[in-house]
Amino acid sequence: MDTMERTDPIDQLVPRPRTLPVRLVIGVAVLAVVGVASVLVGFGYVYPQPECCGSGGGSPMLTLADDGESVVLVTSFYNSSGRRLVVERADVTLPGAEVLEVTFAPSVINGGQYWPVDSTPAPTSVAGHTDGRLIVRFVPDECRWGSTDTNWGSAALHLEVDNGWLPSIGRTWRVPAGLVSPGPNDLGILPPAGYQQGSSTGDPLEEACAILAAAPG
Repeated sequence: MDTMERTDPIDQLVPRPRTLPVRLVIGVAVLAVVGVASVLVGFGYVYPQPECCGSGGGSPMLTLADDGESVVLVTSFYNSSGRRLVVERADVTLPGAEVLEVTFAPSVINGGQYWPVDSTPAPTSVAGHTDGRLIVRFVPDECRWGSTDTNWGSAALHLEVDNGWLPSIGRTWRVPAGLVSPGPNDLGILPPAGYQQGSSTGDPLEEACAILAAAPG
């Protein structure tokens, strides 16, 4: 009599169920991996997590550029990631104006000087849980935006996480609220001597032309 255990052919195709302790260990391991991945992504350690701002983070500012022939728009954005973000590049559009240069600077800290300020072009970085300033130098092609209910200007930042050995998932993030909101109280001016208000409605192109008109020479 053959006493050897016969193997069911189906066992060669479908493995037998693992024991309960093995299944518990595998389940805990999967949950741990998913949990760690969720934390890393959610807190910005792998995937960039900026928030706001543009016109949604306080009044942006217009002022005369150092060359006296162009205007600077200064607005802000906040890095809510737990890690330093690298801004690879920035695509900025200002309707009715030609964008000449886009640079970045840290936030104003401890009563520091708002303008002029040393700024750097991309690629540059912004520390975790801090805000930075987006600085756009431009010349107006026309002197009236004219819209009283539409945000002016847009910016798309191409971001990576500066996270050392961890992988980074890059993303393109658009400043959500536009760069200037419509309204007379939503745009600050750092005027040159002789400046006369260009617009009672806060029209950024009118204000830019008024700043240039007051420029020395």
